[in-house]
Amino acid sequence: MALAADETAADVADTAPTPAKIPRGRGERILLVEDEPGVRDFTLSALRQYGYQPYPADNCAAAEEIFATAQQPFDLLFTDVVLPDKTGLDLADSLRQRQPNLRLLFSSGYMDEKSRWSVIRDQGYPFLQKPYALSQLLFAIRSTLDLPPPLDFSRLTGV
Repeated sequence: MALAADETAADVADTAPTPAKIPRGRGERILLVEDEPGVRDFTLSALRQYGYQPYPADNCAAAEEIFATAQQPFDLLFTDVVLPDKTGLDLADSLRQRQPNLRLLFSSGYMDEKSRWSVIRDQGYPFLQKPYALSQLLFAIRSTLDLPPPLDFSRLTGV
């Protein structure tokens, strides 16, 4: 890591999150959709270690099945944008039809049209750029969960 001219290594070390400062989960249920096994395994392990209940899927069809058979609602959909069978955005739209207050966090290693970055940015969805470090993952998960849930307009209109 390059340091700015007026920074020292000690200054940078003081700002790095320590394990005590990394936010922990409170048992929140997270539907984790990631087709890359190494990324999925890392994320799954980290979420479990830090107090979350992750449910892994490697594609949208598997995620839809987990969602449909779940005994309790999910608190968060954390999904890769580029998946083998559909996009994470398509999956999010589908799941939000059944659970409108589902929080969303998208991730991708791409920042081009393949990742549908313009849609994510325009909708204001939380996004985590790959590759990500453990602390980046956990801060993104916690801050997304701490956001107010999306409004369920169907309850307001009676639809």
